[in-house]
Amino acid sequence: MQYAVDGNTATRFTDGQSQVGGEYFQIDLCRDLYVSGITVNDTVDTTDVATSYEVDVSLDGICWKSVFNSPTAASTDQLVTFPAVSARYVRYIQTGNDSTVPTMPWFSIDELTVQCGTAPADAGQ
Repeated sequence: MQYAVDGNTATRFTDGQSQVGGEYFQIDLCRDLYVSGITVNDTVDTTDVATSYEVDVSLDGICWKSVFNSPTAASTDQLVTFPAVSARYVRYIQTGNDSTVPTMPWFSIDELTVQCGTAPADAGQ
């Protein structure tokens, strides 16, 4: 799993199986931060992008909140943004099913980074 966050697109995370939905990559930020997006780079393994996807966040790793979802395939180099939300954990979830695709690509991530932002203006209200 460390290969998706090592700063090197020549290494990658992959689940090694066809996408059926529910596969995910999770990052523990080790403390609560305001998160405002993720960047997912699949420019080396261009056929292994998520068929469709969502981004969930959590403060405790148990209760999750969806902050972004897309019914379409991810691009090979994408920035996903959403209003800043407090989170310790971030999940990038592959939600599609590629069983009808002849090559049945895997769910892979060449590099993933989390964008941290500032508290929303109404966070203290």
